[in-house]
Amino acid sequence: MAYSRKISSLEESASAQVAVNLCQEIAFKEVVLCLEKPTYCNVMDETDEQWKGKYFLTSLEESIPMPEIRQWEYAVNEQCQRLTEGLPCRLKYRVLAWMYRIALECLSCCWRQESCFGVSRYFLMDALTLKCWTKAGQLDEKKLAEQLLKDERLTVLKRYRMACKYGLRVHVHELWNRLTQKEKLLIPITNHIVLQLRWEYRKIEREGDDFQIVELWNSLTYEEKKSFVCNDPNSPYWSAPFIKLWSNKKDEHEEYWPEAAISIAVSCGNRAAVMSCWKKLKIHRQKKLVIEMAWRSVQEWQKMKDRLEEYADWNENPLLTRHSPSIFIKYFTLPSYYIDLMCFFLLQMDEEQQLSFFKQACQSSYHIALECYLDWPHQDDFLPTISRLWGIMPMDMFRKCLLTLASKYVGDYRIEGFSSLGKGICNYDYRSLLQTLWEETPEEYKRSVFDTDYEKYGYPVGNVGKMLLLRLLERFPFQRKDEDLFKQIFCYQPLEQRKAMMLSEMGETICDLLTQKEKWSFLNLLLDECFSKEEIPSFKTQFIQSNCCRKMCLIKVQQNFENWVEDLMDWSLDSDTEKTQYKRALITEEDGFLITLYSSFWNGDVDHVKRIINFCEPLEEKREPTMVRYIKDAFSGLLEACKWEQLDAILVESFDSDGIRRFKKDLFSKRGIALHYHCVFLLRELEEVERFYKWFDLSPDEIKKVKQDTLYMPDVFSNICSKLDGLISKYATPLSWCLVDEEMTVEFKRKIEDRLNTLPVSDEVRERVKVNLDRLVSEHLCTFRKDVIQNNTSDEAVLVKNKGEKKSSVSIEEGCSFPRKRFRSNIDIENPT
Repeated sequence: MAYSRKISSLEESASAQVAVNLCQEIAFKEVVLCLEKPTYCNVMDETDEQWKGKYFLTSLEESIPMPEIRQWEYAVNEQCQRLTEGLPCRLKYRVLAWMYRIALECLSCCWRQESCFGVSRYFLMDALTLKCWTKAGQLDEKKLAEQLLKDERLTVLKRYRMACKYGLRVHVHELWNRLTQKEKLLIPITNHIVLQLRWEYRKIEREGDDFQIVELWNSLTYEEKKSFVCNDPNSPYWSAPFIKLWSNKKDEHEEYWPEAAISIAVSCGNRAAVMSCWKKLKIHRQKKLVIEMAWRSVQEWQKMKDRLEEYADWNENPLLTRHSPSIFIKYFTLPSYYIDLMCFFLLQMDEEQQLSFFKQACQSSYHIALECYLDWPHQDDFLPTISRLWGIMPMDMFRKCLLTLASKYVGDYRIEGFSSLGKGICNYDYRSLLQTLWEETPEEYKRSVFDTDYEKYGYPVGNVGKMLLLRLLERFPFQRKDEDLFKQIFCYQPLEQRKAMMLSEMGETICDLLTQKEKWSFLNLLLDECFSKEEIPSFKTQFIQSNCCRKMCLIKVQQNFENWVEDLMDWSLDSDTEKTQYKRALITEEDGFLITLYSSFWNGDVDHVKRIINFCEPLEEKREPTMVRYIKDAFSGLLEACKWEQLDAILVESFDSDGIRRFKKDLFSKRGIALHYHCVFLLRELEEVERFYKWFDLSPDEIKKVKQDTLYMPDVFSNICSKLDGLISKYATPLSWCLVDEEMTVEFKRKIEDRLNTLPVSDEVRERVKVNLDRLVSEHLCTFRKDVIQNNTSDEAVLVKNKGEKKSSVSIEEGCSFPRKRFRSNIDIENPT
């Protein structure tokens, strides 16, 4: 079985080479490497205090902020579109996919070079040449390192670090000898016992004998113990691990350092170091380590995929993107690097070891070991691999792989890179892979896809078949080959099971998705596979009358897709009468239309409402009354919000002057009191109340009547009665607007007293209510009587009635402790003690 990176076709190889050449442009590199924002200097000196400073190193290890990532995505896309302008459409589509991935590889590599060695991205502009790229469109970091090692502009110490990291043994010895004593002191030192301890610890974990590990542990210093315990790559106690290994390599410790180096390289996704150090291992050590290292590669791949999925989930939610995490940290590596490492280790295994590796994966239900082969560029190895695992692979593992493959087929996948940047998935024929897998799958595995038998598996099992079918329907565009694949999997179920599925909520969803895709013929074909000819009309009627379908039809009408609704009715309903009734019900029985109505009127879009009504109400003579009824419904909300200008605009577009007058009169007669109550007692804004009277063109007598009617509304009257036992400042101002004269005030007091006599309250409460009521009425009477006096400006009348009026005036002033003008009341009556 072959597990190697390859280009699947000459067309793809040509696309990769075109992309690599285009990506050599200076402007493209500047954008990819974010050079609009300076990065310190060309080369950082390791002896510089800034390089050694904690703040500087920490700043290199921090994540890239989200706004910078978004800017980078946008800028790279602009450059890619510019460079591919003029290419044939098919070639451009493939080249763009390669360019996005090349951009990621460049940025990822340069980020590591800068943070690990202090080599600025400015410096790497010239180093990233065509020679550094393979025919498979992949960056060869070993070639890049060899090129940098020849550059005399880099310090010897910096080149020594690079040689250590990439396992370039010849250069390591040569450069070590060229280091000054001061530079050698900068190299971190690790006791060889630490290396031995790490591998003895792994051995003891397997064999269970801890004598050796205790003896080795006791021989370490405090700092060495700290180094051993710490596994964080960003920790100062585990920094520059490759340099530690090479700097302490002795002949007597030869058996330890290559294994340690390989382990570190796998964790970092350092393919060059893995392949270089692997050659240094003896054959028997390779056989012992190969399966473990393959597992480590898979696990690291899963970690990186989880990080990418976390980013994608945050990126898709607009409420979270501001604080979403970055995936670029110091040791960021593309997931495909780890897949390459796993395939490299599989190539080092014989057939028996490969089978053992996948058996372990099956026993632990570690389905990601198989999912690796669904990512570029190893998809062609998926079927040969899974074919060896029939009978060994658990059913659950197969179902997960099947769903993952279906997700990639429909395009709902997590690709290498940011939300839309990656390579190759769009270029691979996952439909054929999925169809071939289904055809070659043994019967017991196929049955498990639609099986939900709890007793058989011993744990709850979801209907993977339903999830699979729904996922296939997400494919866009949904073409003939897609229909054939869906039918092939759907019809694997027995007839009764298919029929039960279509009669369930699942069947409603299938019909909904297929009708939206306008796959009328294909839907008929599926129904023929489930029902008799006599049953199909009933099923179609049941579907179109469902709440799901009604809502969808209303949405389509709102979106100007009336033809789709007509096609659906032609598909499911026979008579014109049924179609007319169905369309009318969309606006008379669906709450969704009222929401659309309010939204459209709120935005002043009357034509949108007219268009919907004209479609749903075929009879022209019924359209205007329908429009009037819905305008009244919508106007209540607009009036409560005091949207006077919008109200006038809607009426002008809908009626002539006589029609507007009739509409307002009719609306006031039915809802005037309730709307007045809202303006007076809830909004409590006198300006809006006055505009209410003006908008309805009310006469003084009509205003007085609506005030009186509002005052004696059951809710208002009951609340005032109950509040008289305590603080009633909440009602003071609205009452001052409604009690227009002395007669109404006295009548109001009388009715309150009559109501009070009917309530089962104590004498103490009754007395307290009476005191509050007297104060409230006295306040209003005081105002009315004072207004009468102020309006009597006749000096002669005052002189004639001087004595009587003076006595009356004194009486009023003595009985009115809070004189004020009407409509400006702000009474605050407190509870009597």
